[in-house]
Amino acid sequence: MLCADPATTKSLGFGRLKDLVQKIAYELDPQGTLQRIASAEKDRRVTIRPLPEGMARVSLLLPMAHGSAPTPHQRRPRARWSGSTKVVAGVV
Repeated sequence: MLCADPATTKSLGFGRLKDLVQKIAYELDPQGTLQRIASAEKDRRVTIRPLPEGMARVSLLLPMAHGSAPTPHQRRPRARWSGSTKVVAGVV
């Protein structure tokens, strides 16, 4: 299917190739793909590793639905500079 013609995959990057493989896997076995996703969601975790100078690295492994929330700068309204220093929803 995908690799029958090497020219098909030659120009694809790793991310695009991975997306196509996942799409084909879903088309071939939708139930198995959904079961694998549900199983993977059970493996979510948070790890904290100490770093020098009193710092820590926090890593999260979350299902996409929980890990794709907008970042804080995407959620807050953008204030336009009008010469005033009024606070608009916490943004000066």
